[in-house]
Amino acid sequence: MVYMYRLIQAKNFRLLTSPVSVPSISRQVCSGLLSIRNMNSGKDGASEDSIPGRGGAGIKLRPSPDCIDRREWRGAEETSSDGLGARHGSFSKRRSRIDLRKWRKTRKMLNISLRRDKECCGLGWFFLKRYISLSDQIELVKTCREIGLGPGGFYRPGYKNGAKLRLQMMCLGLNWDPETRKYEDQDPTDGCKPPYIPREFNQMVETAIQDAHALLGKDLALSNVEEILPAMSPDICIVNFYTTTGKLGLHQDRDESSESLSKGLPVVSFSVGDSAEFLYGDQRDVNKADKIVLESGDVLIFGGSSRHIFHGVTSVIPDSSPKALIEETRLRPGRLNLTFRQY
Repeated sequence: MVYMYRLIQAKNFRLLTSPVSVPSISRQVCSGLLSIRNMNSGKDGASEDSIPGRGGAGIKLRPSPDCIDRREWRGAEETSSDGLGARHGSFSKRRSRIDLRKWRKTRKMLNISLRRDKECCGLGWFFLKRYISLSDQIELVKTCREIGLGPGGFYRPGYKNGAKLRLQMMCLGLNWDPETRKYEDQDPTDGCKPPYIPREFNQMVETAIQDAHALLGKDLALSNVEEILPAMSPDICIVNFYTTTGKLGLHQDRDESSESLSKGLPVVSFSVGDSAEFLYGDQRDVNKADKIVLESGDVLIFGGSSRHIFHGVTSVIPDSSPKALIEETRLRPGRLNLTFRQY
């Protein structure tokens, strides 16, 4: 079964209107340009089922940065920059100035209802619509921009045959290697240690899980909520940027430790920027999969019995990003997606 939160006014999905004010990340942290490496939107030879780590070998050479700032973007034309990178470790020093005592939690659960939707995905599936506020979406973009400029930043994974995935990737906490399908503490493309996960990110994840627990307990009167959706403290964050031609075939996330997988520790996904058509189901069959649209600010959680669902992105919807987000961040056309796990 799938549990989703809905509002009466919505036609397709009811809205979870940010019951929690997630930690606001200091704007001083995020002053750089979001650098994506070789971010072009032309044809790349990748198939719709191109999946990181699902066959083929990762590209070992990391190209020079390409700015994701709209002021620098020139469509499919590649740009380079060699003076924008922040030194490794400098981000964590500046991040320490954030006053987390100002983080206020408001657990107002207004107009929320819980319903059964599908039989395929189990009880541990949660779709939190527009959960992340616009101001926090802005800070997510700016923070990823700051981190992405330094060592271990964004790059475009691909295969030995030359085909490249239709996304850009950056790993925080631990590096996920598409060639070995393993997590490591060193980035094989440049030999650097993966950047740290900002603690504000972790707290946002933990709060989202806590709210899912609270809603489960409230609507179903369950006391064993952690058996349905286990708690976790993420030590992995995979940041993907999809251009308007980006996509990702149906796959399962099964490269974490056997302990993590057996416990059903959840995957938590943040969506920012352009909307995306997202498929999910209990089989790797596009024709049998269900589809939802993930918009900017949506949070998706799947853990427990839902941990091994097949899921993927079929398309990115152009010009669907909130205008205020673009104005504040100059985010290039596309979708920024952060997925958190515990190894």
